[in-house]
Amino acid sequence: LAVAEALGGRLLAGTPYFVMEHAARGSLREQLAFNADPGWWTELVPQLLRGLAHAHARGLLHLDLKPDNLLLGDGARPWLKIADFGLGAEQTWTTGAGTPQYMAPEQIRAAKTVNHQADLWAVGVIAYRALTGVIPWKSDEVGDLLIRICSDPYELPTTLAPELPPAVDAFFERALARDLGKRFQSAREM
Repeated sequence: LAVAEALGGRLLAGTPYFVMEHAARGSLREQLAFNADPGWWTELVPQLLRGLAHAHARGLLHLDLKPDNLLLGDGARPWLKIADFGLGAEQTWTTGAGTPQYMAPEQIRAAKTVNHQADLWAVGVIAYRALTGVIPWKSDEVGDLLIRICSDPYELPTTLAPELPPAVDAFFERALARDLGKRFQSAREM
């Protein structure tokens, strides 16, 4: 009804539409652009991981998690919503699509099956960016970037942001592990 009122009652009868909560703070990308204090991110990580746990438990993968797809709102406490589940569908996925900076090595290699751990990798990249201000791997060339993600080490977060506790480095050792056995096994574990 709020949408219909906002449009001055111009909705056509029978025209399908959906209504979403207004994300007053915009996307995480917008927030990262002007918020240098990453402390607020610790409020939102559990919300992101609970949302992923819920989706993964139902066999849904996102496979294109990035700051643009995380919407933020105000309230008594800030909230986060995961948007754009367009690429992911079910637990078996066979194409190499996604946003390169946030893709897991197994997505890049177009493995026959990619599982929920690809989403957890993306959470690691997003958290790294939120805490350090940069993404772990950079290149102006997509091919070079993909190679770096699959093979190059990343700079320890505490090197880039010395105020971070050493435990942060241990978190990223698991979050960005190329070996699936060493990576977090679930959103709840992460």
